[in-house]
Amino acid sequence: MASSDSRSSSFILRIWEEEETDRGVLWRGEIVHIPSGQQQPVTSLREVVGFIAPYLRALGAIPRGTDRVIERLGRTRDAPTP
Repeated sequence: MASSDSRSSSFILRIWEEEETDRGVLWRGEIVHIPSGQQQPVTSLREVVGFIAPYLRALGAIPRGTDRVIERLGRTRDAPTP
């Protein structure tokens, strides 16, 4: 399948362990949209999804009616530490 710059988008997601609390490890991160250079610090999956979703919509990659799925992904709690 051929790839076109106008029909794709790239992101870098960097995640690191910041500190350990009585509730477990605190994770932080940063997501960058490569073509625009826009970046945002993130502390949850909700923030990652919220950052990426507008770019996917602009590409037409989120079909009509799937916004609820995106919202649910954003509400997913982080997985507990084993």
